[in-house]
Amino acid sequence: MGLASAIMLHTITVTFAAALLQHWLPQLMLWLPWCAALWLGYLGYGCLSGALATQDSVQHKPMPKTLRSYSRRHGWWTGFATNALNPKAYVYFFSVIAGMLPLQSPLQFKLALVSLFFSLALLWFGFLGWALNIPRCSQWLQRNNRGILVFSGVVLLLFAMLLLLQGYQRL
Repeated sequence: MGLASAIMLHTITVTFAAALLQHWLPQLMLWLPWCAALWLGYLGYGCLSGALATQDSVQHKPMPKTLRSYSRRHGWWTGFATNALNPKAYVYFFSVIAGMLPLQSPLQFKLALVSLFFSLALLWFGFLGWALNIPRCSQWLQRNNRGILVFSGVVLLLFAMLLLLQGYQRL
């Protein structure tokens, strides 16, 4: 819940800051899809190169059991602070969200975008937290790390190409 709340904060900040940037620096918004495409392309390339690197030195160990119990509030705060204070998260969200926003976006669209990102983050991190606590799922993720990296890299590169196309259409 904390990670999803921080993603909601990022989405709100970027969605409404993009409107100000469109007003005050309209030329920047023409170049933003290009910057976003470069960022996502870089991330996609990193995933693919990580998948192709030899993983012989990596030994898969079972995840350690947590000895200390945390309260729900402490868990929320840890997740929120971890993501909200991550400067790379703002760069990522600004490049992706502001790069994909139409030049004129109504308030309902922005609120729907915030709700969508929050809901997707809540579902994803909820699922991931649940799955990682099941030994069979955790072991499967560790065994299929390379395939997951390849899939993620391809998806990121596809989004980068779509943003390049959008940037070309804006020019």
